[in-house]
This record gives sequence, structure tokens and C-alpha cells, in this order.
Amino acid sequence: MRVLVTGASGFVGNFLIHQETPDITYRGAYRSQIEEFSSSHDATFVGDIDGRTDWKESLLNMDAIIHAAGRAHIMNDSSKNPGREFSKVNVEGTINLAKQALKEGIKKFIFISSAKVCGENSVLGRPFGASHAINPVGPYAISKSQAEISLQKLSSEEGLDLTIIRPALVYGPGVKANFLSIMKWVNKGLPLPFGSINNVRSFVSIYNLADLINTCLKNPHSINKTFLVSDDEDLSTKELVIRLSNAFNIQPRLISINPDYLIWFSSLIGKKDVASRLCQSFHLDISKTKETLGWKPKMTLDEGFKKTTLHFNQN
Repeated sequence: MRVLVTGASGFVGNFLIHQETPDITYRGAYRSQIEEFSSSHDATFVGDIDGRTDWKESLLNMDAIIHAAGRAHIMNDSSKNPGREFSKVNVEGTINLAKQALKEGIKKFIFISSAKVCGENSVLGRPFGASHAINPVGPYAISKSQAEISLQKLSSEEGLDLTIIRPALVYGPGVKANFLSIMKWVNKGLPLPFGSINNVRSFVSIYNLADLINTCLKNPHSINKTFLVSDDEDLSTKELVIRLSNAFNIQPRLISINPDYLIWFSSLIGKKDVASRLCQSFHLDISKTKETLGWKPKMTLDEGFKKTTLHFNQN
């Protein structure tokens, strides 16, 4: 099977194209030749992704598409109209690719969405499940949900073999953003004020996400389905610090502060959104994913953390 992976310079796309997977060969789609890519892999260059991108050359001789490209969630987005910017890439760019794929006779389309389409946070004891109504908050999540809806319409009207994957927070070697910040705090041995946080948050290693994607490529039960994915091992923020500390082989340092005070203080220094994410729950129930596909995460969360912290220490 020959598979086009968009967003090949991104965290997920780059990992996918460097896998050695039996019976699957990958072509990485990059925005420009300035972006790093491995000469040992098939590469194509498409320019900016929007409703006018020409994918014809990239789609040549492909059997399936993994669409991992997109405008990522940005804290404190400074663009004048973030909703419009997200829509151009994540909605118009996605539908344009899917329509061109159908014209080239390519029906298999895996869309890497986000569990954020379910909502900004879950209620403790009530995880987001497969049948949960979507409730996106903010331009990033809204754009992902709009792309899902548009793709589902294309699937029903024109026969696109669509699979939507909604990952929890993805981590792994080379991870950036908030997860990297937490690793830095833990590795420095800083006393962290998370000792009283008893929320539940889901995470997924890049290894387990890639394994699910490859399963969906080959499993006919994935067609016209939406799947949540995590490591199926959920943690409070306090437990996250402890498990990361164990992966770094250092003693965790936690102090207990009422989460409400933590959020209040963080709002004074412009970090309310970060504190809220650390204090609130974001819990996924992946039972439908496991039952439908006969799949389960191959790598434990502790194994994933160990690989991630090892890479952190070596770079």
C-alpha cells in the first residue's frame, strides 16, 4: 500500500514517514524544500495548504491518504482573525485535498482530528466517549469539527472511505509545547504546585497513535468510523509529575495548593489557560476503538514516558 502523509515535517507526520511498516510505503508531503526531510523517503512539495493547493503530483500512484497537516492549536494566538486562519487550512485545505483524491481514484482517507472537538474539558467521572456530542471551544477545535462534518458529507455523497481519529494529547520523543514545558519543570527538580490536583487526563504516545493509524489503513471496520485514542492509562496532573519523575529517575517534588488558588494566581500573571488545563479533566473512553478494531495500545504509558525522557536527555 502506497500512502501519502501530509504534514510530514510535523510531529505526527514526521514520525509516520520514518516508520518501517510491512506492506506500506510512505510519501511525505511538505510545504517547501526548506523544510527538513529525509532523502531516503519519497517526498513531495505542495506549498501552503488551503482551498487552492494543487495536490495532483503528490497524489500520483497513491492508494491512501493520512492527513496530518493542519494549523496547530496556538496559545495566545496573535493573528487578527484566528478563526479565518484556522478555517483556511484545517477546513478548506482538508476538503480540497479529499476532493482531489477522489478525482484521482483514491478513496481511503484518514483524517487526524483532535479530541478537543468533544469539548475543552470533561466532567470528572464522565469521560468523553464515542457517542459524545461534539462541543468544540475555540477556533482550533471548531475548525477540526467543521472539517469532520464536511468530510462526512463528502463520504456520504461521493463515497470517500473516511476514518476520523481524535487523539488525546500526543507525546513522544521530540514533543514540544505544554508537555515539553512540564518535562523541563520536572527535570529541573522544581517544586511543583500540583499535589492537590486530582483530575483525570488522557495521553497518547506517538507510538500508539501511529499503530492505530496503521491498523485503520488495513482494517475494513475502520471505514466511516470515528475513533478516540489514548494510552488507555489515565492520570491526574499530580500522577503525571510522579510518573515523569520516575522516567527521569529523580525524586518528584510536589507541594499542595488548592487548585482554585492556583488558577487565580495564574490569571494574575497571564497564565490562566495553562493552569486551567493542568487542573481540569480531559478523559477519553476508548472502549469503542478497541472493540471495533480489535486493537489495544501496544506501549504502556511508562514505556512511552521513558522513551520521551531519554530523548529529552540526549538532545
